[in-house]
Amino acid sequence: MCSHVPCGFVWICPYPLSCHPYRKPKISLIAEGFLPEDGSGCVVGLEELPEQECVCVATAAGDILLCNLSTKEVECVGTVDSGLSTMSWSPDQELVLLVTGQQTLIMMTRDFEPITEKQFHQNDFGEEKLVALGWGKKETQFHGSEGKQAAHRKQTEVLPASAWDDRRPRVAWRGDGQFVAVSAVCPETGARKIRVWNRELVLQSTSEPVPGLEQALAWKPSGSLMASTQEKPNRHDVVFLEKNGLLHGEFTLPFQKGQVKINELLWNADSTILAIWLEDLKKDENCNPNCYVQLWTTGNYHWYLKQSLHFGNLEKNRLVSLLWDPIIPYRLHILCQGWHYLFYDWHWTTNHGMGESSQHVANVAVIDGGKHWECSGALESEGMLQPSQDCCAASVSTKLSVRRTMELVETAWFLSLFFHRQSTCHSIPARCGAPTDVYLSAPGHTGSESDCLSHRSQAQWGPGCPRCW
Repeated sequence: MCSHVPCGFVWICPYPLSCHPYRKPKISLIAEGFLPEDGSGCVVGLEELPEQECVCVATAAGDILLCNLSTKEVECVGTVDSGLSTMSWSPDQELVLLVTGQQTLIMMTRDFEPITEKQFHQNDFGEEKLVALGWGKKETQFHGSEGKQAAHRKQTEVLPASAWDDRRPRVAWRGDGQFVAVSAVCPETGARKIRVWNRELVLQSTSEPVPGLEQALAWKPSGSLMASTQEKPNRHDVVFLEKNGLLHGEFTLPFQKGQVKINELLWNADSTILAIWLEDLKKDENCNPNCYVQLWTTGNYHWYLKQSLHFGNLEKNRLVSLLWDPIIPYRLHILCQGWHYLFYDWHWTTNHGMGESSQHVANVAVIDGGKHWECSGALESEGMLQPSQDCCAASVSTKLSVRRTMELVETAWFLSLFFHRQSTCHSIPARCGAPTDVYLSAPGHTGSESDCLSHRSQAQWGPGCPRCW
């Protein structure tokens, strides 16, 4: 399912896609009178409800709509007079949370029966507020290595949100649906603050002051941490927060401060991959920004950049939606501005030496960002795999030479491109985003847990989809 705001249509495409989206029935929200004809309307929420065989749509004007998949009829089940900023359903689809234009939260049942309504901005910390036991004054307490001057240190100044922040609230549910986090801009300070609520909209906690906290918010499905982003004086970080609002770890993005903005963060279903949707900050109004999707994984408290997908700056390739598959953990769905749909199937592979004798040390190569390859056994990288975006051959072989103190180990990687067509494969250049299957594999693959993330992608461009080619 997808919404195309300028045209005012909702396209209903059964999953998996079986034919061209333009051949599927469409519902015009403009013709039904739920979006204005001048294109100023906006869809702020979209959720498929399989048990009810319908799609729930929320508009910025405040209408909550149910689009029946069988009859293609649209029913308005409710309207919020102050408008809506966002709509978010719980993972079990038993509850729906609405954020109104008056910065209030409305919790409703799946039948749209109101449960409670609360003001988002509250002075209270929440039920998980730490209790002071009254053991002496702060000035006389032990402050560790920082000394007593820590008691007189001024509170960290919280700066307003970034100029590119869209000021819209962000909602993220915990995987079990018992708690929901909402990030919004505080009207007093202009900075973002995250609050955690339970299913009855009882405030649990408020995040500590985080200077430079940005709009992206994603709760790890396993429930341990929330992820957001923070712009610091000299770098750009992904930061993690606990349910009690305290910071708990971070890692730095490979960009300079002020170079990119982070639109969204998304965890996959099994909490092993964090996808980051970024784009360059506009320095020239006449140029479109470059778009990126990065995939990060973690191991031994270290974060590894495994893949970086570049979509260029063409308007038709501009990303409008990014979503992990709820059933297949390593499948990523992407929708571009020009009605280009892609999905990537990722899998783990291991690239290692055979270790058959003392002359062949069993080394394992690990992808860690775009700058180098890390290898066990004090190996140094002399190169990295950089597939060209304009490969003219159907199969490309690239070698990575890894140097050790006394010997040279060569690891061969193979990049094969297969084209989906009704006829036989033709010698067509493989461009970024072209309708191809991409396989990235390595010799010595054991099929076990690995340190290299490879992918298989299918793309639907214009005239058809993989099942129709």
